Amino acid sequence: SSFSSIIGMDFGNDQKDSYDYELYKILITSNQVSDFLSEDKNFMTMIFSSEWDKKNKVWKKKELTFFSKIKNFIKSILGLPLYVQGEPSSMRLNKFLSNNISLYSPEKSKTSMLTISMLTSNPDLGRLVLEKVHEVSNQILRKRSSIRTREYISFLNSQLSKTTQHDQKLGLISSLSSQLQKQMNESSNLPFASEKFGKVVVSQNPVSPNSKFILISSAIIGFFLSIIVLMIRSQVLKVN
Repeated sequence: SSFSSIIGMDFGNDQKDSYDYELYKILITSNQVSDFLSEDKNFMTMIFSSEWDKKNKVWKKKELTFFSKIKNFIKSILGLPLYVQGEPSSMRLNKFLSNNISLYSPEKSKTSMLTISMLTSNPDLGRLVLEKVHEVSNQILRKRSSIRTREYISFLNSQLSKTTQHDQKLGLISSLSSQLQKQMNESSNLPFASEKFGKVVVSQNPVSPNSKFILISSAIIGFFLSIIVLMIRSQVLKVN
C-alpha cells in the first residue's frame, strides 16, 4: 500500500467528486450562498425591487399598517417580542431562495442529473437567480477545495523531504502528482462540482395558479354550498 493510504489520505477522485456534488446540492439554498449574494447590491435590488427607491437609491422604510400596529400593541402588553422587518438582508434572501427554488433528482436514474427550478412571475429574474446560485455554489466549493489541496501539497512536500525509504517516497510522489493535477483543475475556468447543460429554460405556459383546478374546485364548492343553503332555507320555512 502507498504511504498516502497508510496515513489516511486517500485521494480517490470518484468519491471526492460525489462528495462535492452532494455539497453543491446543499449549498444552492444555503446561508453561505445567501451571504455571498447579499453583498451584490444590484442583485438584492432586483430581488426586493418593491422595497428599493430608485430615485433616492435607498431602501424604503416600511410603514406599519393599522392591523400591524394593533398586533404590535397587543404583543407589547403581553410582553411578546416585536418583529420589525428591516432592510433586505442575507437572512431574508435565504428565506426567498429556500421558498422559491426546488431541486429534483430522479431516484432510479443512473446519472447524477439534477433539475433546479424556480417559481416566479418574472422569467428574467428567475433565470438570473438560477444562474447566480449555480455559479456561486461552484465558486464556494472550488475555493474550499483549493485551500485543502494547497494544505495537502504542503504536507506531502514536507514529508517527502524527511522520508528516506524508497517505497514511501514513491507513494508520496504519486500522491503529490495527484494533488498537483487537482490543483491545475481547480485553477481552470471549467465547472467544478456541477456543470450546467444548456441554457435556463422558461416554461411556455403558466404553471401556477392551476386555472382548471380552481375552476372545478369553485364549481364543486358552489354546488355543495347551494345545497346546504337550500336545506337550511327549507328547514326555516317548515319552522315558520
